[in-house]
Amino acid sequence: MHLVHSFYSSPFLINKNHGGWIDDVSYWSSWVLSFQCAKKHYPIHLVTDSFGKKILIDKLGLAYDEVSLAFDEMPLLPPDLWAFGKLYAYSIQKKPFIHIDADVYLWDKLPSYIENANLLGQEFEDFSQNQYPLYREILNQISDFTPSFAKGFQAINAGIFGGKEISFFQDLWDLSYTFYKENKNKFSPLFRLGWLNLLCEQYFSVGLSTQKNLVFTPLRSPNQTWNNVFSHTRYTHVLANSKILTSKSITYVIKEDYPDFFEKINHITK
Repeated sequence: MHLVHSFYSSPFLINKNHGGWIDDVSYWSSWVLSFQCAKKHYPIHLVTDSFGKKILIDKLGLAYDEVSLAFDEMPLLPPDLWAFGKLYAYSIQKKPFIHIDADVYLWDKLPSYIENANLLGQEFEDFSQNQYPLYREILNQISDFTPSFAKGFQAINAGIFGGKEISFFQDLWDLSYTFYKENKNKFSPLFRLGWLNLLCEQYFSVGLSTQKNLVFTPLRSPNQTWNNVFSHTRYTHVLANSKILTSKSITYVIKEDYPDFFEKINHITK
C-alpha cells in the first residue's frame, strides 16, 4: 500500500487558497509535517503540476518516492474547484492507494482494516442536517445532469480516501467531471462553484458506491469518539476553522523539529 499527496496549483495561485491556514508559512509547514509523518510508515507519491514540483520538490526538497505531473494534462477547470484535482489524482492510480490531505498527520501506521479496505474514508457525514438542504437545492436547480442516486443522506469525509477498487475512482472522476460540464451553463453569476467540491467528492462517492454495491470502510465508525480513535491510531486531521487556532503551533513544530525545512519555507514565502 502506498500513500498519495496531491497538489493542484491553480486554486493556490489564482484564488490564494491556503486551505484554511492563516498564511503561506503555516500552509507549507503543514505540507512538510504531513509528508514527514507519512514517510515514516509508507512509500508516498506526489501528483502535481510543474509549479507544484518546483515548490515541493525543487525548493522544499521533499523526497517523494514517485512524482507525477499529471495535473499538467488535466482538463482546464475554474480554480474554485479545488477538489477536482484530488478526484483526478484518485482516477489515475493504477494500484491500491490511500490519498491523504496535507493537513493530515499519521503519527502511526493506519489500522489493517483501513489498509485492506475496498473503499475507505475518514468518517461518514450526515447530509440530512445542515448541508443536505443546500445541496438538494443545488441538485434541483442544475438538473441537466444529476446522478440517479442523488437522493441519499450520507457523505464520506475524504481526509483519507482510497482503496483497492481502482475502477471506482475512474468512474467517480468521470461522473464528477460530466456533472460539471453538463451543468456549467446553468450556473448563475451568484452560484458559488466551490459548493461542487464536497458535493462531488464526498456526497457522490457514497451514492456511487451504493449504486455499485460497494461499501466504504471509515476510519472512525459512528459509535466511536475521536479520542477513542486517536488512542489506538494516532491520526490527526486539522479541519476547517481549527486551522486558525493551530497555524502557529504547526509552524513552531517545523521550526523546532525540522529547522532546515523551516528555513526553506521562509525563503519561498518572502
